[in-house]
Amino acid sequence: MIETISNLKQIKETLKSIGLRPTIQRIRVLKTLYKYRYKHPTVEMIYDELKDELPVISMTTVYNTMNVMVNKKMIQALTITGSDIHYDPNAESHHHFYCNRCHQIYDIDLKCPLCARKGRKIQGHRIEEMHGYFKGICKNCLKKKKGGKNA
Repeated sequence: MIETISNLKQIKETLKSIGLRPTIQRIRVLKTLYKYRYKHPTVEMIYDELKDELPVISMTTVYNTMNVMVNKKMIQALTITGSDIHYDPNAESHHHFYCNRCHQIYDIDLKCPLCARKGRKIQGHRIEEMHGYFKGICKNCLKKKKGGKNA
């Protein structure tokens, strides 16, 4: 799992394990995804971070790398904002909170009976993926709010 990657050897082995050659571009994409894992970056954010230090990288390379990792169930693609795809290196089932004010995405650790049912059936349907999204105002924005309407 990418969430535990901390060195070059692990990154190379992770890429090889999903059938990808560990090119410098792919290695840097993974390092950047891990570096900004709590921001749940988009392809554009990863590309913007890398384009100056790695001029040979293209937006297509970043997109393709992310797409392969999603297809291999190595990372999650989040569509919580309704307009952009954000990526989460934590491929385990968990929930997310989107702040309507600052637009940050937070991991939410909820213990719910359905979350533990991945691979099982509910009403005859086999669960393969679960996505739980919550939207509202994050605690940081609530603290910043002074005056006006009560949060």
